[in-house]
Amino acid sequence: MNIRQFSQKVARRLDIRKKYSFSRRKELLEMVFTPLNTKMFTLVCKKNSEESPQPIKNTDILYFESFDELLHIDTEYILFMLNGDKLFKNAFYETEKAAKENKADIIYCDEERGGVFLSPFFKPDFSPDTLLSFNYMGNFFALKTEIFRSCHPENINSFYGILLEATRRTKNIYHIPKTLFKAVKKEDMGLQKKDLARHLSYFGESVVLKERGQGFSLNYIIKDLPRLSIIIPSKDNPEVLERCLLSLGKRCETKYEIIICDNGSSEENRLKYEKYAKDTKAEYIYFKEDFNFSKMCNRGAENSGGEYLLFLNDDTEAVTKGFDTLMLSKAMASHVGAVGAKLLYPHTDRIQHCGVLNFPNGPVHALMGKKDSKDRYFSRNLLTYNYIAVTGACLMTNRHKFENAGRFKEALTVAYNDVELCFCYIEEGFYNCVVNDALLYHYESLSRGNDLKDPAKLKRLAKERNTLYTLHPNFKNKDPFYNINLTQRKTDFSPVS
Repeated sequence: MNIRQFSQKVARRLDIRKKYSFSRRKELLEMVFTPLNTKMFTLVCKKNSEESPQPIKNTDILYFESFDELLHIDTEYILFMLNGDKLFKNAFYETEKAAKENKADIIYCDEERGGVFLSPFFKPDFSPDTLLSFNYMGNFFALKTEIFRSCHPENINSFYGILLEATRRTKNIYHIPKTLFKAVKKEDMGLQKKDLARHLSYFGESVVLKERGQGFSLNYIIKDLPRLSIIIPSKDNPEVLERCLLSLGKRCETKYEIIICDNGSSEENRLKYEKYAKDTKAEYIYFKEDFNFSKMCNRGAENSGGEYLLFLNDDTEAVTKGFDTLMLSKAMASHVGAVGAKLLYPHTDRIQHCGVLNFPNGPVHALMGKKDSKDRYFSRNLLTYNYIAVTGACLMTNRHKFENAGRFKEALTVAYNDVELCFCYIEEGFYNCVVNDALLYHYESLSRGNDLKDPAKLKRLAKERNTLYTLHPNFKNKDPFYNINLTQRKTDFSPVS
């Protein structure tokens, strides 16, 4: 071993200490090579004609350049990798174990990226909208051979294309929350873009694809937009509401109506609300009662006529032209429950919301307070991602799905009603997502003040959090869209220390 090799080995051990928990560090440093079960798996390695094969000791590998070269394989699974990537010693063992225990059709894992120093990518469980943004599953995965054949691989150019087509055919997908390989190379983005466009064409989607961050931004072209009802709960905030309404008039592109739900503004403010409603052709509903956000939203939905509903705080301001169309294009998908947007603190690049994480202490906003000008943890703030929940400050959904889920639970008067609705959607088999291309400012809690600074409101917050997990005990300490190797103490996606 020369000095350079020794220094790299030391650097890797130090980096492992920094970026992994103790149990995972021990596993990484002490793992023993397990040979491939060739009766169950065929290991294949994609390379181009100019590359030299990079073998794995004591392992048979079938090298290929075109996917149709693999149609003769008859083992139960095909195990894919990219020439040049480095498998960890336990990669075969963990993959075989997952296949036998879970009987999954597709198996993928976490990975490392970078040079000598580690950049672990701890991934979510299956996330269909995240997959449309980029190949988060990676270039080491197992796929049932019969499903591979059904994908018409002769027409596919990349691993991304294979995974897109395979996930169209099965949802029996298992994620191993362990780093089993180091991604040294990347597939050509042009080939991936071609495969993504081909995949979307199956659904009759007309989409403009643009490279962004780690993957692609999707701008759907919808010819016949369904009617959208924008429901805004508000009380005694005429100037705040006016700013919100003016921004909608400038930046909405859908066929929309606005319903303002007021639970008891003063007579002076009520007159202002009536004027704003008349000026913007909005419907104004006035009823005097205690604040109940869920009830106000539900009443607005009852008095609306749109096929899709956008629940919007009065202290928001639309920034992106056509933000409503961007959100609607996702809300129209049959597998989607709730759609959220990216919210920034006003006139800054600080993130207020780009998805909700379900921590042991309760739901929190991902990347809250972080600068949006940087690419955050594999483009979490740039691309469309699936999350366990999205904030009700800007939440779009299909009316029929909303009604079937039981609407907003009125027992949750202020907090967690949005998260509870999203939990219901997941239990019904839907996915929630955030469209980061849709941007709004959020003048957070201008309407009611900050709950964290009021002891009485803190007590009510804790009570409503308990109600949330009483209604959904299976989600206590569980978030399939947030990897268990990531910290539960911060919202920046840093690894467990």
